Amino acid sequence: MKYSWKQNNENQVIYTIEIENKIWEKTLCSDVKKTKKALDRLIEEQMEQVLENGQFFIISDPIYQIKQRKLGKPLIVTGTVTVGAKVSLGSYKEIADETVLEEIKKKTEKKERENLLIDYINENAKMKIPNEIIEDILKTMIEEYANRLSQQGLSIEQYFQVSQTTMEDLKEQLKPVAVRRIKGQLVLFEIAKRENLIVSEEEIEREIKRLSIRYLMTKEQVKDLIKGKERRKLRQDLLIQKAYQFVINKNPICYENEKQ
Repeated sequence: MKYSWKQNNENQVIYTIEIENKIWEKTLCSDVKKTKKALDRLIEEQMEQVLENGQFFIISDPIYQIKQRKLGKPLIVTGTVTVGAKVSLGSYKEIADETVLEEIKKKTEKKERENLLIDYINENAKMKIPNEIIEDILKTMIEEYANRLSQQGLSIEQYFQVSQTTMEDLKEQLKPVAVRRIKGQLVLFEIAKRENLIVSEEEIEREIKRLSIRYLMTKEQVKDLIKGKERRKLRQDLLIQKAYQFVINKNPICYENEKQ
């Protein structure tokens, strides 16, 4: 499969893929609905292979557009994605700011020390996060919130009635958390790129095994769930976790008491 990409603006990338005719024409059949379903699945699988390379922090799922669909010729598809803002990193290895170091030393719990360190690194990074990106993150967070409510037998509409609030109220409540979340993710992703960190297939397999144990499923069942965009999101999450651990390891103050 051939592919190319161009950055439409700072937060939007357009990918173009070419799928060989001998591959995409296998999706054709007399049933129009089945053909469309098979073709959509093929396009998603092929596009996600490209997006999984980790070149950009992907915010939104691709919006596809078929540019060429002729028998005997490659299928040409574009996918437009929202990507993370450009990040200018401050110091993140062996922090030397005495004020911050003193604050970290006051904390007895390792997790508290880590949180202070990460907050410092995030605050010293520079970036512009457009409202569209914050809205995308808010949408995801609201979906997560609605899912948690449904597990308690409550719809989000019922929640609004009981709490006498609105969707706009919920957005305002979650917005600071959304900004902090996306900023932290973008900073760690940039650190991963700068340090040439990658997520190997073995690491993905280990995570699949961990998930299978946690949710009492077979590895095959987990793999069936983690395909396409879900696999890309998993790799991106693991990369951010890896960058987080890299930063902690490069700042011994987070765990020095444990070594004594």
